[in-house]
Amino acid sequence: ESAHEFVDMDKNYKKYLLAMLRLTNEQDWQRFGKTFYFQSSGCEKVATPLGIVWHSPLLRCVNDDGTVSDAPRTEHYTFEVEGIIESRKLHRYIWAYGARSNDGFFGKDADWRDVKLAAISNWEANGVSRLVGLRNATAEELAQAGLSAAKVGEVAFKSTEQQVETTSEEQNHRAEIQKTLLED
Repeated sequence: ESAHEFVDMDKNYKKYLLAMLRLTNEQDWQRFGKTFYFQSSGCEKVATPLGIVWHSPLLRCVNDDGTVSDAPRTEHYTFEVEGIIESRKLHRYIWAYGARSNDGFFGKDADWRDVKLAAISNWEANGVSRLVGLRNATAEELAQAGLSAAKVGEVAFKSTEQQVETTSEEQNHRAEIQKTLLED
């Protein structure tokens, strides 16, 4: 009998996941390589039907010199967010973590408030997606919900070499070092 109960639970769980996916659209997902990640906007869409609430998160700015503050005090910094996210319908809660640094993703002149909001969004997306089971969705699962993987935005990261602009003198110096290291 317990094996049949498990099969029924599996069927119900798959229906639940499909229902959650159907609450979202392509803009609620982001592709990194072959993996689809749930965005904050999608979390907000599943929050109400699942009775999801987030309790006052702990928010801090960790500066490069190791100090902690409410706002950045050094050129490079990371906002960290952690706290409880709860689903009253699922009778579950999770202690979640999110962060965002001013590592250039936002551009050279990023407003620290944007970095702070991105950390909060990352915390929310991380916690809600883990809580409700919407992590690492596949293109097939999205298609079953009527979503087109081709319409999901994709983040393509440049390699470090592509991001760093070098002068011809630096390139020649790098080639000389490489040649010296490869000589027997």
